[in-house]
Amino acid sequence: MVGYEKSYLYGIIIGGGKIVNNRLEIVFPFNKWGNYKKNPSKAGEISKDLINYLKPKFKTEFNVEFTFEVSKRSWIIFFNNYVSIIKNLKSYEIDLFGRFKDNVRIINLVNSMNKQEKMHFIAGLADVVGSVNPQHRSFKDNKQIISLEISGFNYDLIKNICCIFHDLEFPVDQILWNHPNMHAGDNPMYEKWNKGNKIRVLASEFIDQLTFGFNSKTESAEKNIRSLADEEIVLPSLCPNKFEEQFRVKQKAVHLSEMSEKLPVKIRNSHYIHMGHICCVLDCPHAPKDVIKREIQSENIGHIFSYFPINLNGPESQVNNYISGSILKDETYIARDYKFITLKDLFENEEYLHFDENDTNYSLKKVIKGLIFLIQKKYKILTNSQTRIKGKIPELLLDSSKYYEEIITIKIPAHKTPIILVLDNNAALVGPYLKQLYRSFTEFDPQSFHLNFRGLSLEDFRVKSKQRKINPKNKV
Repeated sequence: MVGYEKSYLYGIIIGGGKIVNNRLEIVFPFNKWGNYKKNPSKAGEISKDLINYLKPKFKTEFNVEFTFEVSKRSWIIFFNNYVSIIKNLKSYEIDLFGRFKDNVRIINLVNSMNKQEKMHFIAGLADVVGSVNPQHRSFKDNKQIISLEISGFNYDLIKNICCIFHDLEFPVDQILWNHPNMHAGDNPMYEKWNKGNKIRVLASEFIDQLTFGFNSKTESAEKNIRSLADEEIVLPSLCPNKFEEQFRVKQKAVHLSEMSEKLPVKIRNSHYIHMGHICCVLDCPHAPKDVIKREIQSENIGHIFSYFPINLNGPESQVNNYISGSILKDETYIARDYKFITLKDLFENEEYLHFDENDTNYSLKKVIKGLIFLIQKKYKILTNSQTRIKGKIPELLLDSSKYYEEIITIKIPAHKTPIILVLDNNAALVGPYLKQLYRSFTEFDPQSFHLNFRGLSLEDFRVKSKQRKINPKNKV
């Protein structure tokens, strides 16, 4: 047995620990939630948790004392003498160096824990990395979420934590892996995808069955839950059954960072269609291997896997940089002008925008997103660095009459490749819908679960018929 209190403290240490200048630090990334100036009452509660709850546990279990300080972004506790902590964790073949969550391997520790000890470990981990931001909601039904947020690329740690939840028969709502396919599905040039891993669980069930150690976090989570008290809670099933019951995938484009050396070797050089796809590559015992394999080998793969950007918004120079660095560098275009009202009317009556007779389609929803981006840029609704539109498309179109006569240039390619919308010095690239063609280009290894497009050239997207027709009825 590990012991309940030690299991809790190991969660604390692994969640926030690091060695700095021969001193053990544990960082609690409380930022705004625990900020003395912005939230003094909550900061007072955290102080009580550290002094009255956490400090005696370290003294009893490891015979060590800590001090703490508060910075602008976090609370930090310090240990000058931490030999007993190192010795205890080494008994589970856990070596502590650098930032622990970046490199620690906890499988031996997990295998030594019983169910109650695992619950205490999760409580300690959640006291450090569990976010109780009220904005965390379940994507599918708007339920309050607690998000365990763990930066870095230690995918095995995330897998092991998720398996602990499974051992406790507690379903995870979602794992948002720290991978470009999870954080930058539309834009292959989006560089700020490194946003960390997020294990998301339903807040009400977490408080009822597992809970935090810190009263300050429990009270915040309960307050969030009360804001949605009338909502009916339906628990998802455990993996892999949850994926058989409900499996939804959103189209994602190949990202330039799929080959990033930041990613674990096992994960690198592959495209991922779903969070469960990464679980398969990691060989998680609860991974939805049958579901992922079935989806990839179905006709649907051409709908959810895109070689080109789905939407790429930005200055025209940035879009041109993408083109010049890709197989599109030799593409030729015909430029035609369209009124805003023309594209709006099409969007309200059609699903796709067609530019040729051999069935090359462009999602009008994506075209409208690009169009609204260009309008919001021109009228200074977006700043220079912003590329995501503000507001929801239906509401924006209802209030768009003042833009009806605005002229948008669309560059139509000679091949089955993206179109480019241009207004002033900004551009919106919209990828084609090529379900059957993309399917014929994919390569899938059913052993490693790696998925890629084969090597492609512009010729692979050649239009067989030279005759092309323009769909818009109100063409300028």
